[in-house]
Amino acid sequence: DPAIRDACVDMCNNFHITTKESATKFREELKRIYYVTPTTYLQLITTFQTILGERRKEIEDEKDKYSKGYITLVETGQKVDNLGKELSEKKPILEQLNKETAQKVKEVEKSAEEVNKRREVIAADEAVAAK
Repeated sequence: DPAIRDACVDMCNNFHITTKESATKFREELKRIYYVTPTTYLQLITTFQTILGERRKEIEDEKDKYSKGYITLVETGQKVDNLGKELSEKKPILEQLNKETAQKVKEVEKSAEEVNKRREVIAADEAVAAK
């Protein structure tokens, strides 16, 4: 990509200028000479390439993580939509079953009342028979 290449050229130029300025400052403050040799400059570029590669890998890993998370969210949304449709389809059946259950509960309560009345009659008959 030409834009990336131009940016790298500008960065290498900046490396060279900054290193030269730092070497001059080092000589003035500490009275020691630091030479910028082609080897040290190539080491700087190699270190930059290594760091750049590591950073690109980190960014790619993060991008993959976000992509997978987005896909998971989309799939989950689709599942929720499908479950909502199923629920709306089954809602009339559920309402009918609730009505039938309520009717059966009433029948059981009525039967329980009849059973209680019969128990009372039987208990009274047992009390009379016991005397």
